[in-house]
Amino acid sequence: MRNHKLPMELIADKKSRFRAFKTREMGIKKKISELCTLCDVKACMIVYGPDGDGPCSSQPRFWPENPYEVECIIEQYMEKRKKESGKRSPSNLSDVLQIGKKRAEI
Repeated sequence: MRNHKLPMELIADKKSRFRAFKTREMGIKKKISELCTLCDVKACMIVYGPDGDGPCSSQPRFWPENPYEVECIIEQYMEKRKKESGKRSPSNLSDVLQIGKKRAEI
């Protein structure tokens, strides 16, 4: 086991970067699943894979894996947010994904 922190910088080697991505993605999915189970809360996760070739490129992956469940959670969040703020918010999942993608590009 490592006892030191990894530097927060881009992993230069594509294969190593992909392995790190897969490992961390699995870890985050496990943590969010535990959070939902232990605290009886609803949560979702949308992850875009690293750019490039491979099964993770540019296709979002969801947790829970059923996109309908993710859409329901997002809609509940957006309705609550709309009631609290009174501001106009994205009306469907595709709008939310587009906004998230734009923010990730910045």
